[in-house]
Amino acid sequence: MNDRPINEYLAHLIAQANRQLSRQLTEEGVPLDQWRILKILIDTNGLSMGEAADLVAMNSWTLTKIIDRMVSEALVYRIPDPDDRRKVRLAVSEKGRSLFARQNALVSEHQTNLENSYGDKQTQQLKSLLESFIRQIS
Repeated sequence: MNDRPINEYLAHLIAQANRQLSRQLTEEGVPLDQWRILKILIDTNGLSMGEAADLVAMNSWTLTKIIDRMVSEALVYRIPDPDDRRKVRLAVSEKGRSLFARQNALVSEHQTNLENSYGDKQTQQLKSLLESFIRQIS
C-alpha cells in the first residue's frame, strides 16, 4: 500500500487548483464551465456537441445539461447540421456574446492577476509543464 499523502498526487493538486479558480470566478459572476463553452463556440464559430465536449474536456452528459441551461437562458441555440441531420450544431446568440464579453473581461483580469503574482517566467513554466503533462497522458 502506498503511504503517500494525497497532496503529493499531481491529479489531486490539479483538481484542487481548478476548483479554487472556478470558485473565485463564480464569485465574480463567471461560471467557469459556461465561460469555457462560450469561448470555444465563439472562437470556432459553432461546433457539434461532440466537438464541444472534446474541446472543453467534458463528458457529453454534463455538457448537454449545461447547454440545456444555456439554451433556456437564450445564450446559445441549437441548429441542425447541414451535412448530417442526426447532429446539431451549437451557436452563440447575441445575448450570449454580450455576456461572454463581460465574463471574458473578468477572466482576463483574473488571469493577469495570477500572472502578475507569479511573474512571466514561472507562469510560462507552469503552462509548459501542464501542456507537456496533458500530452503525455493523452
